[in-house]
Parts: sequence; C-alpha cells; structure tokens
Amino acid sequence: MTSPTRKKCVLVMDDSILALELSRDALEAADFSVLVAHDASELAHHLAAGETIDLIILDMQMPEVLGDSLAVGLKTERGVRVPILLCSGHDEATLARRARSAAVDGYVSKQAGIEAMVARVRDFLHDDSPV
Repeated sequence: MTSPTRKKCVLVMDDSILALELSRDALEAADFSVLVAHDASELAHHLAAGETIDLIILDMQMPEVLGDSLAVGLKTERGVRVPILLCSGHDEATLARRARSAAVDGYVSKQAGIEAMVARVRDFLHDDSPV
C-alpha cells in the first residue's frame, strides 16, 4: 500500500479577511494545503508550531508591519528558508523593486488576479497540475 502524497502547504498573511478567504479558496481548489495569518503574531504561531510550510505569501501593506520588512526578518533573524513572495496592489515596478530590496524570492500583483497568484505558487512549488 502506498502512502498518500503530502499536499504542498502555502502560508498566506494578509490583514484583509476577504483577501485571505479568496486566497485560501483558490489555493485549496488547486490542491494546496493553506494556512492563513491575519498578523505577525499568527504567522509566528504557525512557524513556532513546526508546521511544514513550503511557501509564504506576505501582503506588503499591513497596518502593523510592511511585508517586505517582515520578510527580511524572517530570512535573517528567524532563518526561514522556504520561498517568500510579496503580494500587493502596488504597480509592477514598485513591487519588483521592493521584492529585490527585501531579497525575497518573488512577488505577485493583486491586480493580476487570483489565478495569477495560483499560477505563481505553482511555478515556485513546481506543480504542473492544470489551472
């Protein structure tokens, strides 16, 4: 008997409940496991719990912390090694510049739509499933 394959897990952090629900629904429909965090304390809880996370998506504009600043801390202070994507409604040039500055693995524009986010996650997690 073969064991079932573990679904890749994506942690999404956004202060918008609607954005989290849309992201979770789309990623779960694409057969990913999804964890959500409304703020940095929930993100820290997921990381401290030792849950297997394959990719982190951080909203860039949140009230308590900027996603790019948080990403720098996750990589340098917490030793997070999984890919981190910034997500924002900013224009492409701003998003690309801030992603480079934070040394994250990539970004996805909220303006591109939820399908673009799912496609970007698939690219990073090497998932060839159809959209």
